[in-house]
Amino acid sequence: MTVDVAMCWWPRQAEKGEYRIKNHNPVMWVVETGSAPPECLDPLEDWIRPPVNQAELKVRVSCLIERAKLSRIPILSMDNVLRYRGHKLPMAASEAVLMRELVDNFGNLVPRSKLMQLGWGTQSAKNRNALDLRILRLRHRLRYVALRVVTAWGKGYMLEAEEEKDQM
Repeated sequence: MTVDVAMCWWPRQAEKGEYRIKNHNPVMWVVETGSAPPECLDPLEDWIRPPVNQAELKVRVSCLIERAKLSRIPILSMDNVLRYRGHKLPMAASEAVLMRELVDNFGNLVPRSKLMQLGWGTQSAKNRNALDLRILRLRHRLRYVALRVVTAWGKGYMLEAEEEKDQM
C-alpha cells in the first residue's frame, strides 16, 4: 500500500490540505513564519515550522504514513460495530461472525468452507444457500461504509475497499 504525504503551507494552502484530510490522505503542514499553527485534530495531519530538521521531518512523515495505513483497514469491535474511514455500521451477531473473518483477512481470500463452518458449524451442508444470502445482505449494507465483498467463484470471498473516485 503506497501512501503519499502532502506537504502544504499553512495557512496559504489550507483548502488543499483540508480537502486531502477530508478524503483520508495525510498532510504535513509547514507553518509560515508569523502564523499560528493549525489545530490538528485529525490523526492524519501534523505540522512543523521552518527551518525544518530533516531527521524530525522523516520521523513525523513516517508516523503519518503508518496512521494512514491503519485508517485504511476496517475494524470490527467486540460489540459488533464495523468501523472504516470514519463510518460506523452496527452488525447483528450472525453477520459479525462472518464479517470478523473477512475483516481479519482484509484483502485476502477467505475460503467458502471456512465461512460455512463459522456460520453454521456441523449444519453447513444443509445451509449452502444461507451463506449466499448472508453475503448478499452484507454487500448491500457495506455500500454505506465504502467496502465490498468480492466473490472468487468456487473458492471463497474477499473483503476490499471500494474504489476511491475523487482523490486529489
